[in-house]
Amino acid sequence: MRTLTDTPVKIALPGPYLLTRIMWLECISDRAYRSREHLAEDVVRVLREELHALLAAGVAMVQLDEPVLSEVVFTGAKNTRSFMCGALSEKGDATAELGFARELINRVVAGLPRARLGLHVCRGNWTRDERAALAGDYRPLVPLFATLNVGTLFLELATPRAGEMDVLRDLPRECRLGVGVVNQKQGAVETVDEVLARAEHGLGLFGAERVLLTPDCGFATFADNPVTSAAVAEAKLGTIAGAAARLRRR
Repeated sequence: MRTLTDTPVKIALPGPYLLTRIMWLECISDRAYRSREHLAEDVVRVLREELHALLAAGVAMVQLDEPVLSEVVFTGAKNTRSFMCGALSEKGDATAELGFARELINRVVAGLPRARLGLHVCRGNWTRDERAALAGDYRPLVPLFATLNVGTLFLELATPRAGEMDVLRDLPRECRLGVGVVNQKQGAVETVDEVLARAEHGLGLFGAERVLLTPDCGFATFADNPVTSAAVAEAKLGTIAGAAARLRRR
């Protein structure tokens, strides 16, 4: 990346709760680990090593992806295929799972600079069908967000499935918000005015010093079947850049 640009670089990694949920499979994982918690110890160690290496290499921000947090609060206790990871292991009740996720995330980032650490949460990026993806606002996750030792939350907010942005107003003031302003799953390219409207709502809630503009999620979920085309992705990113430029001129 450094051979291509001298601008700040953000690198995304799968989060520790996501990895532990995906990789703990009874009759397979338990051949090597006594429990999901013992597996998580190695997941945390590997991610901490990666984080230290990336920050030492000069990465401006490392983002941990934890989309499965929405699956915890928007589905029942049993396994479900309403998410992109069909092989997710079964989970306990939501309170216990969120506590486990908090512990893992904070162990991964312990002692590292919060300003260079972020967390991404969405409701799945595996289908273009909005009716099939999880829905619900961030209210059940706000208490968790407030206790995570990361400086920025990158959140899906452009889709109606994400609910109202206002439920995030009580997050700690030192927390920045990456506000999703374009829906990467939809082929129609948002106008600058549409992006500005979402951005201005975020600015009114959180203040200019706390708001970043982002897509709801990534554009290339699957290498052989991306959620949208490169041309549409470029156009949507261009719209975000255009909106940001207009805001800065003001």
